Amino acid sequence: MSTNPTPQFDTAQYSTPPPQGPAPDTQGAYPRALLLGIVGAAIGLALYAGFVILTEIRIGYISLAVGFIVARAMMIGSKGIGGRQYQITAALLTYAAVSMAFIPLFLHWTHLSVSDIPLAKLIQLGLTSPFLELKADTFHGVIGLVILFVGINIAWRMTAEKAHAA
Repeated sequence: MSTNPTPQFDTAQYSTPPPQGPAPDTQGAYPRALLLGIVGAAIGLALYAGFVILTEIRIGYISLAVGFIVARAMMIGSKGIGGRQYQITAALLTYAAVSMAFIPLFLHWTHLSVSDIPLAKLIQLGLTSPFLELKADTFHGVIGLVILFVGINIAWRMTAEKAHAA
């Protein structure tokens, strides 16, 4: 080592070597994540609707659990790989699960069967239910939408791309 204080530009020195760890296997990660995310959404939908039917208590906080379940299932399916497409998918699946949970609730409350109403109408009713609730009861509708947004945000954050260390 030289005692000369002027920098030497003929050699490069790094404080730490650049990471050399293997990149995670991305082959088939998204389809697996999507499949398990759909399963998680179905579980979340059943949990949400089942809780309300069994207890007769409508509580929006279950949306938080649905977001967690969807995101966790997707991250298991992708083996920890996240990113923008995973985030968008998790957000959409969380919204779909929470909003479509209204369909079994509606059928339970009205004592109708699935065959009594056209499927397209049921799907429309389910997907718009958070906003129909806003129209029916503004105060509780706003609270429900805020909690739904937080549940979607949980799914969004959990499926974000992770930094890969060596």
